[in-house]
Amino acid sequence: MMDGCQFAKRVALVLIALVLPAAASTITDKYSEVVSGVPNETANVSLTFNPKTDAITGSIGFLGGVFGGITDKFSGVAKCTGTTCVFVLNTTVKGDHLSYTVTFSDPSGSLKLIGANGDIWNTKANGTFAVPEGGSKLSYLVPSGIALLGGILLSGKQRRRGFFLPE
Repeated sequence: MMDGCQFAKRVALVLIALVLPAAASTITDKYSEVVSGVPNETANVSLTFNPKTDAITGSIGFLGGVFGGITDKFSGVAKCTGTTCVFVLNTTVKGDHLSYTVTFSDPSGSLKLIGANGDIWNTKANGTFAVPEGGSKLSYLVPSGIALLGGILLSGKQRRRGFFLPE
C-alpha cells in the first residue's frame, strides 16, 4: 500500500504534467461581445500575443447597429511591467473612434488573458464592450480540481501519532 508521502509526490507530478501545456509560448483568443449602449451591435475580436517578443496582432469587427461593418486590424508591442503586459489601441476607422485595451499576466510563465475592454464612438452613438476574464478555462480548472481532490483525500488519511501528537 502507498503511504501518504508517495501519494503526494504522484499527485504533484500529475499536476505538473497537466499545468505544463498551459504555459504555452503564445496565446490566441477569440470572443464576441454585445456592445453596451448601442442596440443590436456586436464586437468580434480575434487576437494573438507572443510573450517572447511582446508582439500582439488581431482584429476587431462590428456587426449590426450604428457601427456595423467596421473592421480594424491591429498589431503592435505590448508594454510589460513585471508579470503584466498591456496593449492599448487608439484609432479612427471611417470616422468612428475606437479605443481598445488588452491585459495579459505572467508573460514568463503560464500566460493568461486577464481582460479586454474597449470603447467605440462617433457623433451618433457611444458604446463599450469587455471580456472580464479570458484564456483557456479548462487548463486552469482541471489542475485546481485535482489539487482540491488530492487535498481532500490526503486530509482523510489517518495521521501517525508522533512526538508532537498526544496519544
